[in-house]
Amino acid sequence: MLTGANGTGKTTVLLALKVIRAAFDRGLPEAVSQTLGGSYNLRNHDAAEDEPTELGLELDDLSWRVQLRARGATVDYVTDESLTLGGETIFVRDSLGNFVYRGERQEFVPAAAERLGLRWVTEFHPEDSDAARLSNLIRNIQVYYDPDLRGLREGGSRAIEDRHLHTRGRNVFTMLRKWRDRREDARRFDFVDQGLRAAFPGVYDGIDFDAGQTVTARVYRPGNETPNPISHEANGVLSMLMLLAQIASADRGGIVAIDEPEHALHPFAIRRLVERARAWARQHDLTILFTTHSPVLLNQFNAEPEHVFVLERGYEVLPVPLDELRDRNWLANYTIGELYSDSEFAANENI
Repeated sequence: MLTGANGTGKTTVLLALKVIRAAFDRGLPEAVSQTLGGSYNLRNHDAAEDEPTELGLELDDLSWRVQLRARGATVDYVTDESLTLGGETIFVRDSLGNFVYRGERQEFVPAAAERLGLRWVTEFHPEDSDAARLSNLIRNIQVYYDPDLRGLREGGSRAIEDRHLHTRGRNVFTMLRKWRDRREDARRFDFVDQGLRAAFPGVYDGIDFDAGQTVTARVYRPGNETPNPISHEANGVLSMLMLLAQIASADRGGIVAIDEPEHALHPFAIRRLVERARAWARQHDLTILFTTHSPVLLNQFNAEPEHVFVLERGYEVLPVPLDELRDRNWLANYTIGELYSDSEFAANENI
């Protein structure tokens, strides 16, 4: 769980994960251009000009780092990058293009030089289990924000878009229909269907799809055999459907990051969402990251303040685990949502 005042960078954290995922596939320049809109958005406006911009991931004792060096409207593909295991360097690459892998200097053909060093190691040394572990994690990063609920209501989902759930969820009906009809993916559809039943027991009793060049949905209500078109459904139902599909879309061992899932949801539905997300994450070894301003959502972590991370100005390293920001025994006297609402941490007035 990630929280903070407006403008402190919650969505930026999600976009950083999206840049990492895109960079693995298409290289740093295209990832920064497509995800951030160019190098102008690389750094906080308060950051010093000479302060480096770095992205990285840690997985157990593995640590991967890559610097982003502005070059015109985007970034340079030749940059400092490293992968280490404990104190051992697996590979290191510098801004001059020098690349050393397991103690030996490597030479690149031009096309390979434009890739991340991690991608190169994964492709040319598939036996390297350390690089493979981190690469698999990056391949399984999924980031979701700004869902296109209006587009779904008015236009449905394109029938041909059935490989991956889109960042804004515009193909969610196509994916749900595919999951329902494929034996190996039926568990994903069931997770969404059962989650909607739990969150809206008096409103939802099943879903069906109409398909042509686009896929639209119809929702059944308890005791009514005539379904309602999705265009007539409440925003909360459509929003919850989207959130559950986003969680269900992840493969085992992956990372799912969702921006402000509380929109349009009743507190009862928020609690059901967290319950379902926890169970699914345990079952499929997932890391689920929510950003939020919701006291109700924060209250679901009253017993686990170490799982709430705060973007709070004045700290050198962000985000800060809540139980480091405030004494754990003191936190036990309150609910996290109450403290947040009372500006005891992550206060807008401190910006």
